[in-house]
Amino acid sequence: MNALVSVDSFFFLSGLLMTYLLLRQIGKNREKGKSVPYGMLYFHRYWRLTPTYMFVMMLYVWVLPYMFSGPFWPPAPLDPNCGDNWWTNILYINNLVNDDRQCMIWSWYLANDMQFFVIGVPLVYILYRWQILGIAVKLALLLASFITTAVISWHYNLKAPGGDPVKYYDKPYCRIGPYLVGVAVGWFLVKIKRKETKSTTLRQLMVRIGWIVAASCAVAVLYATYGLYQGTAFKTESEHVLYLTVHRTVWAMALGWVVIACYHGYGGVVDIILSWDAWVPLSRLTYCAYLVHLLVMYAVYLTREVPVHYSMFTMIYFFLGHLTLSYGVAFLVSVAVEAPLLGLEKIIFNK
Repeated sequence: MNALVSVDSFFFLSGLLMTYLLLRQIGKNREKGKSVPYGMLYFHRYWRLTPTYMFVMMLYVWVLPYMFSGPFWPPAPLDPNCGDNWWTNILYINNLVNDDRQCMIWSWYLANDMQFFVIGVPLVYILYRWQILGIAVKLALLLASFITTAVISWHYNLKAPGGDPVKYYDKPYCRIGPYLVGVAVGWFLVKIKRKETKSTTLRQLMVRIGWIVAASCAVAVLYATYGLYQGTAFKTESEHVLYLTVHRTVWAMALGWVVIACYHGYGGVVDIILSWDAWVPLSRLTYCAYLVHLLVMYAVYLTREVPVHYSMFTMIYFFLGHLTLSYGVAFLVSVAVEAPLLGLEKIIFNK
């Protein structure tokens, strides 16, 4: 039940990659006496996400309901909220406007990610031009997020680990912490260059301490709520508030250490695994897989004619099946929609 922080891993990665790539681009353009076309940054982001997003929404609303049947298969439309609220998805405000009637409810993530990108670009620019001011703004945003999350959690008496989906879970002011950590790590990777230095005993000790602290924080975030199922954890409301306020940011900080350690050559077997070339083609399909995976799961579960008898082997089998089918469908969507539209953008803008 605490796998929810996997989403925060993607927010962290989004902030890290945006910051790292944008800072490098600003530096290269500055050397050439050019400015970064910030308007094109926003256009590319919107073009990169939206057409494929709308195509999958079309499949979800107009195609999928008529492809299958079964005792639990609902009549068309599969999602009645899409008829009235599809426009909030196009504007990436579905997590704020009519958020209790979202179309493609899992797309709340895209709304948050786009909103973070909108404010992240000027934040990175400030970090580049006025470093102290940029750090102060970033810390102020993080502090504001902590205070807002704590107040919401306390006011509505929310419980760990997931809180409330409408008041807390899909709100940008409660979820920006990991993104800001990613921004900080991306800035750090650009600012602190890799150096070919000999490993000293002190350096090895610091690296070991870093791994121990990061691993301890990650494990604490994941398993602190385990006792909830036995009634032995989080006895007071303040414990729930504290966990809901900081655990996502702490998780992102643990991931930040993994990135920094691997970047500077202290990743060991973790770096070997994460640097495996086989991940590259799969990474090209992650966006489409995210969009279509629930369509696949709906088709599998809602058309079953017999109950699911839960066991460890059954769930492993289902997971591997969902994974394979989702990436298979994602490949088709990527080849048919995503890749051609990205190619069209390059042709139109000649770059």
